[in-house]
Amino acid sequence: MAELLMSAAQIAVNPARWLELRRQGITATDAATIMGVNPYDSPFALWHRKAGNLPEVPDNDRFRLARYLEGYCRERWCDRVGFDQSEVWVPGGLYRKGWQLATPDYLILGRADPKSQVLARAVLECKTVGSWDGWSPDTIPQHVRVQVLWQCAVLGVPVGHVAALHRQSGQFRSYLIEPQADDLWQITVGRCLDFWESLQVRTPPPVDGAEATTAALRALHPGADPGRTVFLDTALINMWEEFREYAAAHTANLEMAKNLVREAMGDAKYARYIDEEGREWRIAQRIQSKVQGYWVAPHERDELRYGRKKAND
Repeated sequence: MAELLMSAAQIAVNPARWLELRRQGITATDAATIMGVNPYDSPFALWHRKAGNLPEVPDNDRFRLARYLEGYCRERWCDRVGFDQSEVWVPGGLYRKGWQLATPDYLILGRADPKSQVLARAVLECKTVGSWDGWSPDTIPQHVRVQVLWQCAVLGVPVGHVAALHRQSGQFRSYLIEPQADDLWQITVGRCLDFWESLQVRTPPPVDGAEATTAALRALHPGADPGRTVFLDTALINMWEEFREYAAAHTANLEMAKNLVREAMGDAKYARYIDEEGREWRIAQRIQSKVQGYWVAPHERDELRYGRKKAND
């Protein structure tokens, strides 16, 4: 059974202690990053934060808004699923099971067991989103799925719920995750254990092309010493030049494909298509607007935006 390290109330008054304890294990958000599905982070950047080489990601307005809306998401979820008022929910805290940590938004508690211990029946994760990209009525983004699976496994609960709220429209969706029917959990545990052990032997993961990795490298090496020169390996330079040529060729091909789509759309604002299985998809839209020019010269914006979504989403 997981051990409670800090309650939600304790975290609110001592966030520095919470961040310190988070560095001593792998959380659900960390698991999504290690699996390479977190769009906001990278394994390389995470490793250096855990190793103490980089500071934690600072609090910001987006995080504060998400925390503020958690209570509203929970209320919408209770209304949607008809939450049993004979059971109770509690704000999540920080829990530990060895090197595995859990920080659920809410725990849904069942009635007491024969030993008079109140056991968690489910976790509830509340998400506020600016776009439904990656979400559908029956699918959640991979990083959210990994987070919920991790919370359930660490806390030993059989079910995870996700409450999702669109910040602009106010649209609400709810999802049910059953870890025992998901093979991704075993893969996640294995990779996270490898990552945790790499911290113990001080061996960072390789760099990748994520924005978070670029930001981490800039922070790790903030200055450029004019008196220092480094000679690079020929294989590295050959790889760099090969990818530069590849990118240039494919950028030209991408622009050609976009222009072919523009030609096919003509004056249409939206483009759809039907795949080989008869499913209809929204694939592109043309966005036009006037840019006033506070930071750039005034101009007319005319952008073709790609976005694959099922037509009924």
